[in-house]
Amino acid sequence: MAEKGRLSRPGPGRAGVCLLLIVGAALVLRLYNLGVPSLWMDEVLVPQNASHPWPYILELTRRIEVHPPTYYVLIKGMLSLGDGDFATRLPSALAGVLGVWLSWRLGRELFGEGAGLWAAALTALNVHHLLLSRFVRPYALAGMFFALGMLAALRLSREGRPRHAALLALACAAMASLQYLSLASGFALLGWLVLDRLLWRGRTGWGSIASCAALLCAVSALEWRFFLSSSAWAGEFLEKNHGGAEALGVLWTALAANLFHDGVPWLQAFLGLAALAGLGLMWRERPREALFVSTALFGLPLALLAAGKVWNLWPRHLSPAITPLALCLGYLVCRGASRLTSPPRGAALAAGLALAGLAACLGPFHWRFYEEESYTDKVLCDGYKTMARRTLAALAPGDALVVGNDYLRNALGWYAARLPGPDLLHAQDVEPGRDVMVLRVLANMHLGGLARDRADLGRLLAPARVTPLAENVHLYEKVLPRKPWLELEPAGAFAAAPMDLLGFHERVAALKNAAYAHDSLGGFAMPTRNNVEGAAQWEFRAPPGAGSGGAALFVAYRNTGAGNHMILETAFDGEPPTLHPVSMGPDPGGGYATLLERDVPYELLRVRVRMVSEPRTPLFPGQNLETLRLEGVSAAFVPAGEEEHAHVRLRALLRERALAVHLGERFLERGLPGQRLGPLPEGLVRRTEPEYPGWTVLAPGPGQACATLTAELPAGTGHVTAYPRVGERSLVAIYQVAPDGSRLERLRLERPGEGITPVSARYPLRLDPSLTRDGTLRVEIVLQGPLAQLWVHDGTIFHAR
Repeated sequence: MAEKGRLSRPGPGRAGVCLLLIVGAALVLRLYNLGVPSLWMDEVLVPQNASHPWPYILELTRRIEVHPPTYYVLIKGMLSLGDGDFATRLPSALAGVLGVWLSWRLGRELFGEGAGLWAAALTALNVHHLLLSRFVRPYALAGMFFALGMLAALRLSREGRPRHAALLALACAAMASLQYLSLASGFALLGWLVLDRLLWRGRTGWGSIASCAALLCAVSALEWRFFLSSSAWAGEFLEKNHGGAEALGVLWTALAANLFHDGVPWLQAFLGLAALAGLGLMWRERPREALFVSTALFGLPLALLAAGKVWNLWPRHLSPAITPLALCLGYLVCRGASRLTSPPRGAALAAGLALAGLAACLGPFHWRFYEEESYTDKVLCDGYKTMARRTLAALAPGDALVVGNDYLRNALGWYAARLPGPDLLHAQDVEPGRDVMVLRVLANMHLGGLARDRADLGRLLAPARVTPLAENVHLYEKVLPRKPWLELEPAGAFAAAPMDLLGFHERVAALKNAAYAHDSLGGFAMPTRNNVEGAAQWEFRAPPGAGSGGAALFVAYRNTGAGNHMILETAFDGEPPTLHPVSMGPDPGGGYATLLERDVPYELLRVRVRMVSEPRTPLFPGQNLETLRLEGVSAAFVPAGEEEHAHVRLRALLRERALAVHLGERFLERGLPGQRLGPLPEGLVRRTEPEYPGWTVLAPGPGQACATLTAELPAGTGHVTAYPRVGERSLVAIYQVAPDGSRLERLRLERPGEGITPVSARYPLRLDPSLTRDGTLRVEIVLQGPLAQLWVHDGTIFHAR
């Protein structure tokens, strides 16, 4: 050793050959069969969403995506080159190979050539690093930029050159634009530069540190302003706190998986102890470098632990730790090897380990990484590519296919459009006049509201055959007799097209590029693919001998995507159709009513709803990834002279539909029956709203400045929703009362200026289930001001989320 803790070099020629072998092995491991394994659940959403227009991608990132939009920009560019799995995975694979090279470079500059080669070999064979390098997610790129930032920070501390400061700033900004949590990793590197300057007189200028910090602060502010402040994921992440032993357990699980991913506890414990031993040896021999590696390794986990923010933390979120872990292990192994053999042989051992790992992965462990079903999802599906092939093979032209949930439907659709042969999953056509059809239901563990479980689905369908397509995926087949028309009543009552699974397929007259689906909001029809028109058609028969008259029509829908549109076609008997523009998204209405006046009798009214899903905004109703849904068609016979009465009934239907859409029937159906409302205080006025049946409004009476009421909820209640409304100079506040009597604010809704919040607005609350007293949670609601309101549905204030 040239100095204490500095390992001897094996020689430039031999070291170069060994490095070439290690990086070559890493390249083969990450590029071989890259497009063969099926995308898994989180992966398949990336190219699907990236194929949408830019406004859609940005809105998606603002609302539900857990990462910034930069990775979508990259994948959108790759899709322009080809939409295969190889093209979309290639950026991650190349980033993974570059990450291996950076591990060598860091190890070499910190501890010498031998340690660098061992760090590179261990990174190349790290199972989690290999998997992330073959996933269509941003983690491999974020980890690569973090390693690049480590190298830039190390050089900046030693040389103090502006170009290294610029490289550090670029790397930190890049990784923060790929993964929000990487912001903490960037600040950790800056913190080390400060300590290095103070403790070891590092050559980093204060101006360089301040410039990098300013850039990171600017990136943080921009991401908060444009994305995180309106993100449902960020809100949930920031409001959920975990501390103590639970948080430490979560962090250990995540870090252990970055040592060895496949969940072998004894091996994870062994590698964890080895990494700690290497770090301890570092601290004894080279404390300056040890502080650097420790900061890179523990900076992000300690920040999360201090903030108590480990909710929904997965190993991939801590994947930047792979490089410093490899440095710890590489230092330990190289120090041990230097005592047993010469540096050249130690370098050869590192290269030999990489080649042996390559042989093992391409040989006995080929199934784990390189086959079509290597990345399996046992809950939602085994392998989407395989499942799409099996599903298409089971379909025949004219069959109707219902897929149990949106994740499975969208993933199968991604591959069905790219496999050879006819795409019967998207081109679902039911021709008019068919008396019998084959209905197939593809169901995994999540049934999307079709039934409670698979046994319940079997009772509902009474299928002729059930075919297991995978461990948790079954294809149900039912031969369904059809009666593809609906009969109108002479009294003028509305006949509604059924929207349950069997009723829909029994009565719908025709489908074209459209399919049935079901979620927590109920059944609906939708186009089977974006930018292609889908249509659903029903036929209504007039009452026998009804005489002359027209028809009243009502269409229920949800259209939340800008660019979506829906058109209604109506035709009496064999006459040419009349077009009625129904909706252009985003449309808050949810209902369309029209009166078809007619002076002569008719026998048949044909109603065809044409739908084009071309979303530019991802506002998903219910629990689906669909932005255009046809939720019902109703018709009534209108005798001549009864037109005004029909108008009144249509207006009533529109009001009821508005209530269903805007007041969130999804929550109303799941209201908490166990809640109890305390005695109403004096001065609190209760009034009913005729236009919203079932709803009552609680508000302070005239001259009453403030009113407070209490409610008790069942123990264990966590996430609920309420419907307060405030106007000018008014406030609604909701507090959770702790067992000691203290009040914890859960919601504060205030409007000091003009106007009033919409009646449709619902507000989520997160209660602490641990604050239970006598088996209940106690809540106080404060209504203050002339326009403070609380909307209550059939005595229920809080609804389950």
